[in-house]
Amino acid sequence: MIVLVKDVEIGVYLRPKIYDFWVTVVLKSGKEIRIFDSGCLDLRPYVGQKLDLLTFAAHGSVDSDESYDLEGIYFKNYKLPTRWLQKDGSLGIWKKSAIKTKNGIFLINDLDYYKYENLRPIRLEIWRYDLEEFLPIEKEWNDRKIIILKLLIA
Repeated sequence: MIVLVKDVEIGVYLRPKIYDFWVTVVLKSGKEIRIFDSGCLDLRPYVGQKLDLLTFAAHGSVDSDESYDLEGIYFKNYKLPTRWLQKDGSLGIWKKSAIKTKNGIFLINDLDYYKYENLRPIRLEIWRYDLEEFLPIEKEWNDRKIIILKLLIA
């Protein structure tokens, strides 16, 4: 999901260590959300830049008519794109479901969805967004250029 990083605040700080961050981003729609960075990926150098984020949406109620934060299509067995694979080939992330919205794809916990059908419209009330991983936009394009060059040379 491509976002613009607007601000990064230090969360818990006990000298000399920072334990987490809160990242404010602007989505494609213009809506701002705050994302919890518990892994200390530290996006401070990227304020004012666009990044590709892999984000987990921790949710409360499902299909709430009164209040919801995300609306989209539910993917029961979401396969992460290869750009999110770690160097050892693993995903490194246990979340397997996702919701595709107008702003991008958010990973979600699939434990509550055993009764829901794949590719079904769904609405979620979100209580927190968690940063799983990020890629600078330039890196993604550079990786694609390298792959294309390798294919042309082969």
